[in-house]
Parts: sequence; structure tokens; C-alpha cells
Amino acid sequence: MQRPTAVAKRGIRMREQKGRAAKPGQAAFALWAAAWGAMLAIGAISTPLNAQELPSFDIPSGPMSEALAVFAEQADMEILYTDREMHGVVANSVEGHLTLAAALALLIEGTGLEFVQINSVFVVRRIEVASLPPEAPAPERAADAGRAVTQNLAPDDEVIVLGSNIRGAGSAAAPLHVYSRRDIEQSGAFSIQDFARTLPYNLDFSESTGAGFAGPASGVGGAGAGVNLRGLGEDATLTLINGRRVAFGGGGGGFVDISLIPVDAVKRISIVSDGASAIYGADAVAGVVNIEMLDGYDGAKTNFQLGAVTDGGLRQALASQFAGKSWGDAQVFGGYEFLGSTPLDSRRRAISAEAADPTDLLPHRERHSVVFGASASPSDRIELEAFGLYSHSDTQFRLADSTAGAGKENTDSALLFSELAATYMFPGGWAAEVSAVYSRNKTDSRRVSAEIVTFDIASRTRSASLELKADGPLAQIPGGAIRLAAGGQFRAEGFVRSTRIESEEIADISRRSLAGFLEVNFPLVSELNRRDGIEALSLTVASRLERYSDFGAAANPKAGLRYVPLRDVALRATIGSSFQAPGFFDLGRGQSSLPLPGAFFAPPPDNDAPLPNVLVLSGGNPDLRPEKALTWTAGADIRLNAAPGFDASITYYSISLRNRIANQGAALTRILADSEQFGDAVRIDPSLDEVLAYYAWPGFRNPFSIAAGDVQVIADNRLQNIAATTARGADISLRYAAEHGLWEVAASIDAAFMFEFTKRARREADVVSLLNTTFYPADFRFRAGLQAVRGAAGGTIFVNYVDNYRSYETGVEAAVEAWTTVDAGLTYEGGRTSSNPILDGLTFSLQVRNLFNANPPFVDLGYGLGVNFDGVNANALGRFVSFRVSKSW
Repeated sequence: MQRPTAVAKRGIRMREQKGRAAKPGQAAFALWAAAWGAMLAIGAISTPLNAQELPSFDIPSGPMSEALAVFAEQADMEILYTDREMHGVVANSVEGHLTLAAALALLIEGTGLEFVQINSVFVVRRIEVASLPPEAPAPERAADAGRAVTQNLAPDDEVIVLGSNIRGAGSAAAPLHVYSRRDIEQSGAFSIQDFARTLPYNLDFSESTGAGFAGPASGVGGAGAGVNLRGLGEDATLTLINGRRVAFGGGGGGFVDISLIPVDAVKRISIVSDGASAIYGADAVAGVVNIEMLDGYDGAKTNFQLGAVTDGGLRQALASQFAGKSWGDAQVFGGYEFLGSTPLDSRRRAISAEAADPTDLLPHRERHSVVFGASASPSDRIELEAFGLYSHSDTQFRLADSTAGAGKENTDSALLFSELAATYMFPGGWAAEVSAVYSRNKTDSRRVSAEIVTFDIASRTRSASLELKADGPLAQIPGGAIRLAAGGQFRAEGFVRSTRIESEEIADISRRSLAGFLEVNFPLVSELNRRDGIEALSLTVASRLERYSDFGAAANPKAGLRYVPLRDVALRATIGSSFQAPGFFDLGRGQSSLPLPGAFFAPPPDNDAPLPNVLVLSGGNPDLRPEKALTWTAGADIRLNAAPGFDASITYYSISLRNRIANQGAALTRILADSEQFGDAVRIDPSLDEVLAYYAWPGFRNPFSIAAGDVQVIADNRLQNIAATTARGADISLRYAAEHGLWEVAASIDAAFMFEFTKRARREADVVSLLNTTFYPADFRFRAGLQAVRGAAGGTIFVNYVDNYRSYETGVEAAVEAWTTVDAGLTYEGGRTSSNPILDGLTFSLQVRNLFNANPPFVDLGYGLGVNFDGVNANALGRFVSFRVSKSW
């Protein structure tokens, strides 16, 4: 994996994510859109027309890497490139008032380099000579050449690799969202989960929910956090670090715990909101999140951040220090981050004032993280890199209820992640990479209620992989070079979970997988052979075959098409299959058998005969199969030449997930009344030998002393592949950035519409809609932002909205109000306007989340805990004020 060097003279990029309009939020959304449109119109009118209003450049000829740094400073934007490709290249001098594209084109003219634009970022790279046929006409002007590449190359290139294994010809048909370091800082986030909560298409499971109140306890637990795209579950979103797999965390080993990743060590976060098992394998059902860490540092940077709620005792502190050194074609860096947080007492919120005392809505947390990295290029053809991360967290919840009394839950968790990679560049544009990754996670969780230990769990997961892949031009067609990527991967994983109460092992699972993958990009039409109505047309096909040691093989194909009918508009579509491997704990958890009298079950209609005894089987299931999904998307991207700075996209998606792992649940009580609806899960008149086999299970219990010969029915309530989920919706994203006199302004709207979220509990059951219900997605969310910068000072404001929905938690339908919050921030960047060495690299920011202290909507959960809000669609944090200071040395 090639790591770019990012020279960032921070521009005015604003990137969040998607939402949707409806019902009470319609007016707010329409008002914001109207204001946004008015600013766009004013910006189009006031676009600079004479040379004196264009940016001024004064860049001397010299080494390309130094010239690009100067360009980034004078253009006030971000440039991405690889040191290896800039090595030995001499830049042209550039002077005068020019557009950004024209200045960059002149800078690299005749150097064998080209540039592409990805959203508001320029990427400079070496031209693949093999992709240009001999008869291709040379562009008349360098500025025109740069403009053509900017308009027609796919958004995914060799730098932003998420969603593809092909350098320079990524799967542009897949929806891609990229968030920079600046975007994370503008959110005021103290952690990655804080930032993930701002994304409208991510359904948040907060610490309150994970602890088992304010929502159904998920596999996350109160100490961790996972990304949950589309609300399909944290285990249906594949989360990567630097494009590599990470060991799962939590007590069940079922998700990547992003709470253990240091936020200040993150360079950018990329998200493909589309199924991607054809590229990455298991678990990439709802999408893929790649957390790209810092890959180098020349100098040092110190960060301090303090925050507190304005009502309550919660305080947070974040401190980090990073330092590195670059020399020639080598660099090394390292860093440390500390995060500390005090708890939030339930009595400090009206929505939970009746909760038993003491109860924490948010926990006490202390995390320590260290990172280390190094890279070197011994020659123009070889690139070596290494990265390591270790993080340890201790979390404490005070939990109490009226029956069990006061209690406490302590969780001790840790993550180790390490990677080594080597890339060799062959002649003719081919590259081969070999990489090795090792990662492990530990989660120890202990809960004590009324001085009685209710659970004491220790879980360990590990993952090791070795991958070899190669990519490059395969053959020439009129539109350019057909590019191919192929490779293989071996991965070994393990999971051990034990309870220290009974001193017995609950699960011990190991799994090996061997995968082969192939991806081909066909540039059918490009700048080389464009015609009216077809500016560009490309097709990408990919497939991955994996064979697992426990459940067999899984094959997943995918195809993507990108069509550019006009210079300003690109249409795209994808279709493919994905899969989710059975969870470790689902496979390995203990199995139990329990004979019950028929009186526990609903009787058949018009039946006066005595009810039969039923043997109920529960627990995990080693015979589980993968969950499978069919996903397709269709969308459009718009970037108007008439309105520079305008960027829009819309994506429709459909996800059909079948063979989902579930048990019969509460419906089990109807197995006698309607046995045909349960299929193979109910067996009438089983043989005595079969019953005796279940009586011999270690988990057998017989509180009613029912003899094996008296069992007439077996009900299998173990986990099985019996459920299905369907999600359909649309994401809309609008961006606009421009200069108006001395002001730099930017606006954004990200809206997530969901049209369908249905579930079938088992194959024979009816389809039930969960959309707009408690703990599930609302049909409309959005986040809208405005930013203004003048000189060193800047301000931001964001509006977050979750639509109203219905609650059925107490068995009675109740309305849940819409929830609107406002975030605001002020920033001072001394280095932008001052040559003072003290101010240079010094940044101050003041951020306020939930400016108007909006309470979460009231939801009667009926749990008897006195916590009355939906912790999935809202949170009880309240107004939170934070101050951050950063200094680069």
C-alpha cells in the first residue's frame, strides 16, 4: 500500500455525511438548503473574473517535493503525493495570478507527472506511459491537460485506495466519503467514536446503550464502540487500519473497537458505503471504514484539549505528543496520546433523574495509546514501511437498580496492531506488494451488583495475515490501459472467552482462511477517445474466493460502471454480493438443554388434550453458515465548472441481507400453537436416543424433573441462519466553497434518507418494518454546516437533525419527538497570517456541542431503571464545551 505525503496548508474543506428530509425536519432542511443555494448563487456571480483577483504564485524552480510544499502554502490547500515518485524531479518556476489548476499544471509541465482532483484535494502522480497509445495527440496547453485529467479520472486513485486494489483506476462507481484531519478537529471530537456519531448514515450505539440501559445491549458493551453503517450492526461494517484487518474486540469478539484508536494519530478516515466483500472479504456488507494513521512527521506537534459539560460533573482531557524525522528517502515517527473522562451522573439529567442511585449515563474512562512508524525507499523501485499501535483502556460504570442494588462494571481492554509491507515497482507500470499484519485484542469485563459478581468475562482475539498482490497495465484499448490487480491472502484468527466465576472455558475457536482475488478496470472511453455524450466510460469487475476452515467457501463478485455524459456530471452504479462470517461467540458459546412442561407454551387452538413436554435447546451453534447480502447502488456526482467550489452527490442503495443469525426469540412460546411456522426448529415425537443425547449435554438442566421418555417435542432455539434484513435509502451530499472578498466561506449538507428497514425473524415469519422505531434507523437525518474564515480566525456552525418516530417499548404506541442540536466552533490559526515563530504552527479552537443544551426526546423504555431516552438515536451528554491548543515545532 503506497502512503502519500500530505502537504496541507489547510483549505476550507468541510466534509460530514448524509441525511434526509421529511415531516417536522422538512422546514429546517428546506431553510438550510435555501440559504446554501443563495450563497452558491452569490458565489457564482462574484467568481473572480480578472487576474488580480486570482491567487498569486511565486514558486522558484527546484526539487518537486519542495515546490509542491510552496504551492500548498500559497494555494492554501492540501496536496497528496508519494516521495518516491517525486524523487529526482525538478519543478518549473511559476509566477503570477493563476487559477489553482493552471498553476499546478505549469509547475509539473514536462516532468512526466500529472495531477487529479479528488473532491477538494489535488493528487500529483507519475504518468503511466503505457496508458497512452502512440497516436494519442499531445495536449496543446498544460493547463488544459490538467483540467482534462481532473474531470475524467475516477475519484479513487492510487493514493485513496479504499474500495479497490488497482492503483490509478479505483472503483469510482462505489460511493466514497473522505474526511480529513481538519474535519475531525472541527467536530470537537475527543475520540473516533465522537466523530462517527456526526455521520448521518452511522447508527450510534452509545456507552449507555452498550452498558445495557437506554437501549438493548449490543455486542459492543459499555466500554467499546463500533461503526454501524445503515443500522445493520457493527459486525456488518468492516473497519480497517491503514487498509488492513484489525482483531475484533468486545466480550463476544464481534467488532473492531474504535474507542482504542488514538484520534490525534489519525490522518484521514475514508468510507465506502457499499458492499465490498469482492475486495476485502468477510464483513464488508454495509460498507468499509478505513482509518488511515499518520505515516510520517518531520518535526513535532503537541496537542492539549479540555472539555466539560455545562451541567453535571463530566470532564474530559486529551493530550498527545508526536515527533518524527525525515531524511532523504527515509522517515521515522512516534507518538503518545492520553484520554481521560469522568462519569456523567444520571441525576444530572431530567431524562434519567428517577434512575436508581448511583447510575452513570457515561463512564469513567482512561486510555493510553502509543504509535510508531517508519518507511524507507532504498531505491526508486523499492518502498518499505512499518507501523505499530498499542492502546490500553480502563472503563468504569456505576450501575444500580431497585432490585439488585448498587453495582459497578469495570472493563479492561487493549489493542495491539502491527504491519510490515514492502512494495516493488517493476518496469512497465507494474507493482507488487507483500504485507504481514498481526493484531490482538483483550477485553476483561467484570460486573458486581450488591456485592455479588454477576459476570466476570475474559476474552481474547487474535488475527494474523500474509498477503501478496500485484497490479498494473494489462493491455491497451482505445480508452487507455486495461488495468489488473490480483493476489492472495492467508489469514489465521482465534478467539478464546472464559468466565472466571465458574473457572471454565466457554469458547475456544480458531479459524483459517485462504483467499484469492482479481480485479480488472476497463477504461472504455476517456479523454483519448471521447465523443459528444460520452466524456468517459469505465467498467470495473472484481471477484474474491475465500475458503474457511470451519464453514467452507464463499465467492463474491462485484461490478461497477461509471459514465460521464457531460463534463460536469458523472453517473455510477454498482452491484455485488457480500458476506459476513459467523461470529466467534455465536459459533463457540455453550449449548444448553432444558425440558419444560407444556404449560409454558401457548396451546393449539381448539385443543383440549394435555400439552406435551418440550425440550428447549439454547446457545451457540457450530454449524452456522455465513450471512449473505446482495447490494446495489446508483448515483450521480456533479462538479460545475460554472460554479467553482461546488460539489454534489446523490446515491441510492439497496441491501438485502439473508441467512442472518438469530434464534426464535419470544415467538418460541407459540411452537405448539403454530408448529408449522417454525419449520425444522420444531421436531414432534423425537426418538428416545435423540432426547437422551441432549440430556447428556454439559449445559443440561432439569428443574421440573421431566424424564427423557416424557419429552414429546424438541424446540431448537439455538442460533441459526433463519433471519433476513432489507435496507433501502438514499444519501445526498452538497458542498460549496469560495472566496468572497477577504472571507473564505464554505457550506455543506449531508442527508440520509431511509425508505425501508425491514426484518424477517425467521423464514416462515412475516416481514416486519422496523423503520422509525426505537433503537432502529429514523427515515431522515441530516447534518448541515457553514464555515467562514478571515485571515487567522474562523468559525463553524453545524445543525444535526434526527426525525421523529414511534416507540412500542411498553406495549403501547407512543410518539418520539424529533431531535435537533447545534454545534459551533471558533478557531484561530496564528501561522496563517504571521511570520512570528511563536505563532507559527499554533492553533487555538473553541468548540461547543449541543449549543442550546437540547435534551434527548423522552422514551419510556419500561425497564424500571428510570432512564427514559433512546441511546441509539440520541444521547444524554448535553451541552459540551471544549478548548484545544496545538503547536507544531
